[in-house]
Parts: sequence; structure tokens; C-alpha cells
Amino acid sequence: MATRNSGMTAVEDVQDDVEKGHVKPTDPAPVVNDLDPNADETSSTTSVPETVDGAEAQLKYLGWHDWWKCVKLVLKPWGLSMFLICIPFAWVSHWKVESWGHEAQFALCFLSIMSLQNIFESCGDQLAWRTGKDLGEFICITFKNCVEATLALILLKGCHLRLLQSTIIGVVVLHLLLVQGTAFFIGGSKTVKQKLHDHQVAINPSLLMVGVLGVVLPTAFFAALDRGDNTTVGESPSTPLVGDAVRGWILKTSHAVSIMLLVVHIWPLPQKVSNRLPQFLKRFLPADTSATTGDPARKKVCRCGCVCLPVVNDPPVSKEDVYLIPIALCAFFIVVSIVVMSVTAEFLVESIDPVRERYHIQSEFFGLILLPLVSFLPEAALAFCSFMPTLQMTTPPEPEARGTPIDSSIQFTLWWMPIVILIGWWIGKPIHLLFDYFEVALLLGTCFLVNYVTADGETNFAEGFTMFTFYAMIATAAWFYPGQSQVGYMLSCPGSVAAAVASGVQNALVFH
Repeated sequence: MATRNSGMTAVEDVQDDVEKGHVKPTDPAPVVNDLDPNADETSSTTSVPETVDGAEAQLKYLGWHDWWKCVKLVLKPWGLSMFLICIPFAWVSHWKVESWGHEAQFALCFLSIMSLQNIFESCGDQLAWRTGKDLGEFICITFKNCVEATLALILLKGCHLRLLQSTIIGVVVLHLLLVQGTAFFIGGSKTVKQKLHDHQVAINPSLLMVGVLGVVLPTAFFAALDRGDNTTVGESPSTPLVGDAVRGWILKTSHAVSIMLLVVHIWPLPQKVSNRLPQFLKRFLPADTSATTGDPARKKVCRCGCVCLPVVNDPPVSKEDVYLIPIALCAFFIVVSIVVMSVTAEFLVESIDPVRERYHIQSEFFGLILLPLVSFLPEAALAFCSFMPTLQMTTPPEPEARGTPIDSSIQFTLWWMPIVILIGWWIGKPIHLLFDYFEVALLLGTCFLVNYVTADGETNFAEGFTMFTFYAMIATAAWFYPGQSQVGYMLSCPGSVAAAVASGVQNALVFH
């Protein structure tokens, strides 16, 4: 057999021998173990095939000795990871706020969290390759929402409930309109139309509407009690509309609705896990050289590095090398990033009120627009980088539209929002699903627009631009909107609603 070239992988080496006639296609498959140091000193990865969108991707598992290559994979793209240098400066600005100013603290924390969001998405992609498409998409979406979920928990812990509520609505609206609209606009810039995945047309509209209606229900409950009299409820003059008794009713309703929303989200997950679990476990079991895929004559590259020859008459299949880092190292990156982001996000929250007051920015604008942008900017930068090559018309258009942002919004309304409500119940924070009427109205309008756009299963750049424009309308209105005082009183924390009404101090979007 011919000598292996130092730059060739095990699969390329065997295929090269087939082409030169040294090995016949019907011969027993030669075994090459990439983990054996005696096999090839230059090989440091283990190859496993995976079919993705009709193309065979070559999964290559990196070892601990390739730690620098693993770090580079997690930090890609470098244009976003370069902002990690802002983290120590952001922490210093917290302790030197008197000399540095709150503006510098806010900007540095903002850029730092943006770079950490990129690490979460990279680690989510790494885990998704190991679990398959369905479960992998769930993992990717979960990690995409890590920044927003961490901000929500910090706001809940600090009793800043009005800002928390507006941030929840802002995150959902941003993913549905700005992120998804940008994806449709960029994806449709080179083609007349794109197709949506079947599940994004069949089940997503229903799931999205259920999550939105979970917000509408307690708000409609409160609105029905307000019959033009802002002091009492029904025929009892001792029960004020904005009072602790009504808040208790809304809290109980919100807790029940949150549990039901969680059930709706969790119900299909066991099926996804059970369908993929056998394949997931096979990656960690010894290789079976008799493994086939449909055709008995077709061989595969197994987990331990056993390379088998393909059938000669097989059509050519495009291959893509995907490098996977060790799971333990991926978990290390995730834990460290969560700890660093938690501290940085708390510093960010502390700087909001001084910046808002100095520049006379409406409080609602911070929750609806500014804070949700922390997670969008990394994705926007990646989208812009991918959009620039399309201007030269050198790459073929993608036939399928990207609908992950809609899935992200669904998960936030069906998973993270109920989790925040239930955690607040557990720690004694009166967070509930009674939202500002303006926020509920724009959330409903967003849901209707997205469902109309995706109803036919096709999208184009014009629909993406429409979604983007509606988000700009919302941002313009939020810049001037002062907020609803009744909801602020109902979110008084700490203390009772009666005390807040008597003192005239509501739980506004500012910090004391």
C-alpha cells in the first residue's frame, strides 16, 4: 500500500488507495485507528460521519492535547471574541465609577456580555452536533437565550420587576421581528422565495399563540375588573382595584398559567430525546465494523476511527469537516461564561438608571429595546458578514429559510418566562403575568404579523423588510411611552400595593 501523506486524513488515504488500484472496493475494509499513536503521528482526531441536509459531514473529535485548537473553535469568530478584553475593564469601571462614569460602565458591560453570548452559541453548536437535529436545535436555542435568562434572574433578584417584564416582552419581540426579519431579508436577497421547515409552519404558530395568550389572559382579567372605577372592584367598596387582594388573584392565576405553559413546552421533549438517545450513545460505544446505513454494501467511519470503504458506484457526496471539542472542556467554558456574565450583567443593571436620567431616555425603552439588543448584536454581526459575500452573487441561494429565531421566542414564552414566574413565587417576589397594556398590544400585533408571514410556508426579502420596519415602529413608540402606572403599583416590591399607592411610589423601570 502506498505511504500515507502527512496532510491526509484516514478517509482520504483509503480513497486514494482505491483510485490508484492498491485496494479493491470489495476487499475487507482496512482499519485505521486515529487514536493509536502508532497508526499515524500526525493524526489527532477521531472521524465520524454525519448526514446534514443531504451532505455528509465528517465529525472530528479533538483531544485535550488540542486545547489551543479547541479554544479557537469556541471563540470563533474572532471579530466578536475580541470584545472579551472589555471584561476586566468593565469590572474595574464598577469600582472606579466615580472617575470613569456610569456611561463607561454601561458601554463596557454591554460589549462584554455581547462577546460572552458568542461563546454560549459556539458551545451550543458543539453540543448540538452530538445530539442530532431535533434535540440539537433545542440545545442551541437554549444557549442563545442564556443572556436574556441571566438578566431576567438578576432583575428578579433585585426586585426590579417592571424592567423585568418589559425585557421579557422586548426579547420576544426582538427575536420575532428584528432577528427573524433580518434572516428572511438576507436569506431572500438572492432568490425569489425560500421555504420554511415543516414544523415551523405546522406547530410553531400554535405554540407561539399559546405563549402570547398566556400573557394576555391575566391582563384581560385585570382589564375586566376595571369598569371605569379605579378604586374598587365589583360591589365591594373595601376591595380596591389596585390593591393586594387583586394582586393575590393575579399571582395565583399567573402561577397556574405558568405551570400549564411549561407542560406545553416539555411535553414533546421526551419523544425527541428517546428518538435520538440510541444514536447519541453509539458515539461513546466501541465501533461495530459491521455497521451499515441502509445498503449492506455501504460502510461507515465508526467512533473509534475504523475507516471502511464506500461503494464505488455511489454518487459523490459533499463532505464538510466539523471539529468537536471534549464535552468536559465545553462544560468548563459554559460554567466560566455563566459566572462571568452574571457578575457583568449585575454591573450593567446598576448603571442603567444613572444613564437613563442623564440622557432623559424613557424607562420603557431600556426594557423593550436596549437590553434585548445585547443578545442580538453578535447575531447581527454574523448576519452582516454572511450577507456581504451575497452581494457579489458568487454563492448559490439557500432554498430553506432560517426560522430559529421564532423557535427562540417560543422557548422564551413557554419555558423561560414561566420559570421566572415560578422562581419569583418560590423566593417571594410578586412577579406575575399582568403586563402593561401597551406591551401586550405590541406583542399580539407581532404574533399576528409573524403568523401571517409564515402561514404559506414561504418567505422572501420583502416580508423580512416588513417585519424589520414594524420593529422600528415599536422602537419609536417605546422611546416616548412613559409606562402604565397601575401595573407599576401592582409590581411593588418590597412592600404592599396599598403602601405603594399611599406613598405614590410605583415599581417603575428605575432603580433606587
